[in-house]
Amino acid sequence: MAVIKNWIGNATPPRRPRPQPSAFAQWVYLNSIPQRETKPKTGENQRDLMALGEFSHQKIEYFLQHKWMKERLCQSAPSDWKLFFVDNEERRRSPFVGSRLRVNGEALRCYPDLVLRNENENLFLIVERKTTYIREQYIPKTGWPNVEAQLWCYSWIDEFLDADDVLLIGQLWLRKGVTRPSLSLMHTHSMWKRSDKDHEARCRLWFEKYGGKIQLA
Repeated sequence: MAVIKNWIGNATPPRRPRPQPSAFAQWVYLNSIPQRETKPKTGENQRDLMALGEFSHQKIEYFLQHKWMKERLCQSAPSDWKLFFVDNEERRRSPFVGSRLRVNGEALRCYPDLVLRNENENLFLIVERKTTYIREQYIPKTGWPNVEAQLWCYSWIDEFLDADDVLLIGQLWLRKGVTRPSLSLMHTHSMWKRSDKDHEARCRLWFEKYGGKIQLA
């Protein structure tokens, strides 16, 4: 599924932007993917998330031991990463806040899927799960802009501001079938770092075009 080159130049700001990373990501999606390719779209719904199940300690360990993930942890051992947060209904009543990112004067309310913490290196790792019908070979090597945009919002959650860096993972699951759907974890995912200046510049540009404002301390 291709991404429109230089799409941001022709993007139209929404009339009523909402202070939600998912709304911002949806706007990025609608502007960055050609209309002829928007179905079946990449994203998530309640049925997908129920099929994936909750993040258990066993599943987290399996994810960290994944070859693709181990190659990107560099010197960090999987055992260095501890569970910091898993999305659930209770947390939905008390979201994380990204007070530096504002839309219509309101701070962003954030609901990441999974957050791990490495206290030894003062790092956070945020995972956002996405499901898609698109085969792995057709996924852009640089990842989809909407996934990058949503994770960028999460990297500026107040609790993570003092971290040396925040790693951002778009965990991709392939959806198969219609009458009897199934999900399988892909071999590769998308990854960005908050410290990456190019990533930061891209997402700031998108966010400001969306109608957001960035308030630095």
